[in-house]
Amino acid sequence: MSIKIKYRYEGSFEKPRKQTSGAAGIDLVNNDAHSCTVEPGNSAIISTGVFMEIPEGYVGLLFARSSLGFKYSCTLANSVGVIDSDYRGEIKAKIINHGKEAHTFVPGERFAQLVIVPVPQIELIESELSETERGEGGFGSTGKWKDF
Repeated sequence: MSIKIKYRYEGSFEKPRKQTSGAAGIDLVNNDAHSCTVEPGNSAIISTGVFMEIPEGYVGLLFARSSLGFKYSCTLANSVGVIDSDYRGEIKAKIINHGKEAHTFVPGERFAQLVIVPVPQIELIESELSETERGEGGFGSTGKWKDF
């Protein structure tokens, strides 16, 4: 399945693209003209220069690149950014450093990825819920961590 997505890029670095044919996400780069250093426990908002027209019935899910978290303990402050189909502003990311060392984002560095996924139209129906074996059992109810 292939969909066409209109976008505008206001920057002088690599345009958004998938790096390989099997990649799920579109890589986005630090579009700021200057490096940005994020100290441990702090965060920064990073510009991508990307504006996108996500088709109705789809959503863009913004993630930190896995290497960013694995190597430097930096993630999105809200874990996953949700880019709705009616949003037309610049896609930006707030990155937080959970590590013990500062990390510097250089201009043009790939740091985030945007995955476009379909969203079904739903109709909420207020009603009694069906019974299940699990019921209202929450965190750890099917294994360890039953002390909640």
